[in-house]
Amino acid sequence: MTPHTGRAEREPAGTRQPEARQARARRAPRREAPPLSAVPYLAVLACTAIGLLLAWRVPSTTGDPAGVMAGLLVAGGGLLAAAVARLILPQDRAGLLACRRRYLDVLTLALFGISLVVMGLVLPRLPAASLQEG
Repeated sequence: MTPHTGRAEREPAGTRQPEARQARARRAPRREAPPLSAVPYLAVLACTAIGLLLAWRVPSTTGDPAGVMAGLLVAGGGLLAAAVARLILPQDRAGLLACRRRYLDVLTLALFGISLVVMGLVLPRLPAASLQEG
């Protein structure tokens, strides 16, 4: 209570934690990530970067849309591999692949991977005139 008003003083919302949460935070030791937990993320990053590089550079040097197809397939395959890795690896071994709940990570990575694979299979077969009209 404050001496002047006789009312209990309120703290701004969000500044207090319940005592149970504070006690858990004091008891829980910080665990360090295993040394190889970044490997799945780096492998996916490398696959995606190589795929994007293929899609960007190969058609400009050869004029062949097969480079776009190969690049999108490599990038999509990397994202699908990330979805599988996130699905089978435990939370502490998934490293940077684990940023949300498991089902949401797998769903997001799988949808992006499938969309890149579908684009890689469909886009190079479209006539060049239909792509230039838009």
